[in-house]
Formats: sequence, C-alpha cells, structure tokens
Amino acid sequence: MDRSVVVRHRYQRAVRASLAGRPAGLTVLEVVLAAGLAALAAAAWAGFLVAMLRASAALEHRLDAQYHARRALDRVVEEVRWAEAVVPDAGCPPAGLCTDRMTLRVPAGNPYRGLEPYDVRFQHNARQQQVERRVAGGTNNLAGAIERFTVAYLDADGHPAADAAAVARVRIALVAARPAAPPLVVETDVLLRNRRPPPSPSPPPARPRPSPRAPGDPLDDRWTPPGAPRPLQPR
Repeated sequence: MDRSVVVRHRYQRAVRASLAGRPAGLTVLEVVLAAGLAALAAAAWAGFLVAMLRASAALEHRLDAQYHARRALDRVVEEVRWAEAVVPDAGCPPAGLCTDRMTLRVPAGNPYRGLEPYDVRFQHNARQQQVERRVAGGTNNLAGAIERFTVAYLDADGHPAADAAAVARVRIALVAARPAAPPLVVETDVLLRNRRPPPSPSPPPARPRPSPRAPGDPLDDRWTPPGAPRPLQPR
C-alpha cells in the first residue's frame, strides 16, 4: 500500500477519535468572537442614541431660546409703539443714540401708567446676558441668555437718523444663545406712535379740458378745414 494513503487513514482516525471525546458547546475562540461582535453592536447603538439625545437637547434649547427671545421682543415692541420720542443719551455722543440701549418717552394716556407720562429704558446687560427694562429706578429682566441686543434708529424715510429728534422708527434685534445650539437672531421694525409719517396727500382733481368750441358756437360734428368758413346753421 502506498505510504501516503496509510498516513491519510491514520490522520482521519486521529481526527475522529478527537472529535468523539470533545464536549458539546462553544470554544473559547468562538465565545471571544461573539463577545466582540456584541460589543461592536452595542457601541454603534450607544453612539446613535447619544447623537439622538444631543440633537433633541439642541432642538429643545433652540425652541426655548426662540420662545424667550420672542417674548422679550414682543414686550419691547408693545411699549415702543406707545412712545412719542427717543430720549438722547449723553453717553453716546454725538447723536445721543446708543446701539446697545435706548430710552423712550411715553406720553400720558398709555396703558401702563394711565395719565402719567414716563421714560423707559431697554438695555443689554452683557455680564448677566439678559435684556433689562428700567423705569424710575426699577429693573425688570425680560429675557436671559441673550448674547446681543442692538438698536438701529431710522427716520421717517427709513434712513439712519441724524439725531434723537429725527427718529421715527427703530429696528430691534436680539441674538439668543443656548448650550449646544447655534445662535438665534430675532428682529423687527417698530414705528413710534406719535412719529408716524403723515399720509401722502391725495392728487388734485383733474381739471376739465377746455372745449375747442367758442362760446355761442353751434354744435356741429362735421369736420371743417382750417380757414374754411363755418357752415351756417338754421335758426
């Protein structure tokens, strides 16, 4: 018999003998591989879950910032609409107009103090990151987590106002910020109540066109060449 055939038979008998005495179950290598695959799947699921939680938190923070910024802006706009003038600020020469705060004069007959006129200031507190309302020494916090509060002063034509007396409109912008959320910008234009532009005058009525017929001339629809005598009309 060929020697290679003998060696092959002996190898097969040895393999069958080893398999016959092997206990049922997984080997250590198989257990390690299964544990590694489970760890990879768990890590992928954990990363997806963390990303979803971060996106949800960022959306919640953005909605919270939008709510508070718009609420503060609506409160400012509501009072600006009752103002009759912008009070010049000595701390902002030469025009007396500050971009991070504004002082307004509200006349009597307002819905806040009735027959009592008053001055109100809206300003940004950079240290506390909030918008403040100040009246007669009292301070109210209108919104928190506000990075920037800017005011642009415009005249009746929409151009930058030269001084406080020329201001007829203000443009207010709030920049709100929350952790893990991009900055949110909210802005609007407001006309001062007593500084609205006057209505445009109505065009004058059209003047009637003069008739080419001289007074006393009879009505005649027939065309007459220039210089030709007019036809006689029966009386």
